[in-house]
Amino acid sequence: MISLESSAFINGIPITPIQMSKGLEFEEVIIPAANSKTYARDYDRSLLYVACTRAMHQLALICSGGLTRPWPTFLSGIYSDSKCLRKQ
Repeated sequence: MISLESSAFINGIPITPIQMSKGLEFEEVIIPAANSKTYARDYDRSLLYVACTRAMHQLALICSGGLTRPWPTFLSGIYSDSKCLRKQ
């Protein structure tokens, strides 16, 4: 887990809050709970944008009951509105 007290990355899978990932890049990013309940407000959707743009090679959005609505415009050219989404 990356936190405010972290001084360096450790080999393995880093887990970090979206707010702390700004300016960083990762090979793959997995975003759980990418639904309208989690990302309901404009601020929340801006955090989703930050999280999605941290992925260099692969981005996985995991959701239950449908992705966030309204569909973020920055994802429109990358994903179709389907149940299984993956950028490669």
